[in-house]
Amino acid sequence: MQHDQAKNGTDTSGKNIQFESLLNEQLLFRIIMNNVPDKIYFKNQRSEFVRINKNLADFFGLKDSDEAIGKTDFDFFSNEHARMAFEDEKRIIDTGEPLVDVEEKETWPDGRITWASTTKMPLKNERGEIIGTFGISRDITLQKNAEESLRYKDIMVTKLAENVPGVIYQFQYFPDGRTCFPYASEGISAIFGVTPDMVKSDAGPVFKVIHQDDLMPVFKSIREAYQNFAIWKFDFRIVTPEKEIRWLTGEAKPERQPDDSVLWYGYIHDITEKKKSERKLESAFQRIRHIMNSVQAGIILINKKNCLIVDSNPA
Repeated sequence: MQHDQAKNGTDTSGKNIQFESLLNEQLLFRIIMNNVPDKIYFKNQRSEFVRINKNLADFFGLKDSDEAIGKTDFDFFSNEHARMAFEDEKRIIDTGEPLVDVEEKETWPDGRITWASTTKMPLKNERGEIIGTFGISRDITLQKNAEESLRYKDIMVTKLAENVPGVIYQFQYFPDGRTCFPYASEGISAIFGVTPDMVKSDAGPVFKVIHQDDLMPVFKSIREAYQNFAIWKFDFRIVTPEKEIRWLTGEAKPERQPDDSVLWYGYIHDITEKKKSERKLESAFQRIRHIMNSVQAGIILINKKNCLIVDSNPA
């Protein structure tokens, strides 16, 4: 009986399977179009929308995705962006070459700017003929704004560092004793005679210019700051290539790292003139002290403001 039905063309089981398969494909397509968070669209050869998903309809401010049918990017974006998109799609149709993961700056008639990561492909029929384009894009506006904010901050930090008379730096001390400057402003060249790249992975070139009498005290101060997780603050001398001795002072705040190293954020600058002034004052004070001690009569120095005795000689 079944054989007779097959001969007479009345067996519809194969057609039912094909029909169910088609229904499943349509259902899956609708699920994708209605739920994927990215924007999906299909366009004809005139770059007119023939289908868009719900997310793109919401992006365009449409109540229904069918409202976009027959429209182009010129109906939604600024002429500048719409023209660029049109030229891209024309190139895809002419060459068959897709655009993959391209960052697009989307400008709007009201002056807004949004960003998207877009992939566009040629849309082909069953015969392999290109009949339009289709694409998927992801909104990356927040990411781009964050990148721009970070770039602006980097520029500001760089400009500030360039105008500070010293070196702004990061100094890292590892548990095994290794040290480096992951970041150093260009001022490190004027202070230590090295470039930032020279000390990015090894702080050795900086230590080489430290005065030999101060080298071990500097090492000790760093180790103690590491062991106590403390602010590092120290005055020390360096010897320039011209054999001139210069005084520096540094101060840095620590930050513990996941690998148990410590990263200090700090500032080092030249205090040679300050040290010279201090020595002159100390020398002048010593001369006065010598004179006072040599006089047989009693001498008392009194603070004029509070009338307290601040010094006196032995007599």
